[in-house]
Amino acid sequence: MSNKNKRNRLIEFCSQAIGKMPFQTEDGEEFPVKGYYVCPLCKKSFSLQELGDKVGDVLTLEDVPPKSLGGSPILVTCKKCNSKCGHDIDNWLLHELELQYGNKDRQLENADAVLDSHGKKVHTKVRIDEDKTICFDIRSKTNPPNAVDEFVNSVNSDGVNYSIRVNLHVKKEKSNVPAARIAVLKSAYLYAFRKLGYYYILNDSLKPVRDQILNPDKDILHGTFIIGDQDTMPTKREDGVYIATVNEYKFLAILLSFTVPSTGFICRGVVALPYPGSEEDGMRLYHEILSFNSKEERRQFQIRGPAKVTVRRGDDSIIYENG
Repeated sequence: MSNKNKRNRLIEFCSQAIGKMPFQTEDGEEFPVKGYYVCPLCKKSFSLQELGDKVGDVLTLEDVPPKSLGGSPILVTCKKCNSKCGHDIDNWLLHELELQYGNKDRQLENADAVLDSHGKKVHTKVRIDEDKTICFDIRSKTNPPNAVDEFVNSVNSDGVNYSIRVNLHVKKEKSNVPAARIAVLKSAYLYAFRKLGYYYILNDSLKPVRDQILNPDKDILHGTFIIGDQDTMPTKREDGVYIATVNEYKFLAILLSFTVPSTGFICRGVVALPYPGSEEDGMRLYHEILSFNSKEERRQFQIRGPAKVTVRRGDDSIIYENG
């Protein structure tokens, strides 16, 4: 199936789902949304009739996790959110995972190096060949006149038993760990949306989560949403949505895997999200985690079986149930 057809099928499916429920904007205005698509990140609604053939210019497929980390297109977001999050946070997640678990050769690539033979020095750039051979490219433009010739002559004067002193100047990579962590949060939130639908994410308890994703420069959730990684999470658990508890407070634990491109190493993470149908302030969960983390005797979060969510009307009839 082409990406265009997949996008249109997802939009149609979600449009039908959102059309069965009253929708409330961030301003509190309620209106019927039949024939509309609602972006799960910004909650902005788009009239499919008004968009017509230009729907692809406004709504785009979203990869979860990011495509660069092994994800695949499983839902649709508005182009503005997709582009902004990709630039502001997803790129930082790729960068941080490559720094920690990627090919270490990339840190040497293009590093500056000074080669010294008996005081005769040349400035070079480091290059890593496909067979992992470390090469030093000497460029005349970056060296004083005659410096290269003097260096070569000094090396040749030693015959076969020559020695060269190498001074490496590896530039420190830029880092943005908070943005990378929020990218993980975004993937978990969208994964939960794909599994549980609008009935879950349009609950008011998820508003702080959306606010954090859309405002990565702010510390809204106090960095408490990632509660485990590949070193601490249960290795036998598959990626999915699980029920968990902290201080006997129930929440959802989203388990996700991210594949580092340069090495194929699989990083795993656990993200905490508010429990479906909760009418409490979404911040309570993250305050509970803060309290839990501050205890002297640390315990593991209790992750139970996969979550099955059912939404019922007042007459107890089922209006939504995930598989």
